[in-house]
Amino acid sequence: MYLDETMFTFSTFRSKGWAHNRDRIRINDSNLRVTTLAVIAAISEEHGLIDYVVHPKAINSEVFVAFIN
Repeated sequence: MYLDETMFTFSTFRSKGWAHNRDRIRINDSNLRVTTLAVIAAISEEHGLIDYVVHPKAINSEVFVAFIN
């Protein structure tokens, strides 16, 4: 079984994109309401995804140990 955690933040967004020749990529930042989320997941080679938790902030040791238990 494998356990890991990851964070999703505004910086997780793609930093490159495509546009037509001589056109600029336009993004209205005010439409992006991004909240930071953390995910802990347990994965097994035999059974795939076993369990996961989405947490609204960074994962500290207390949250990680609670997930293990």
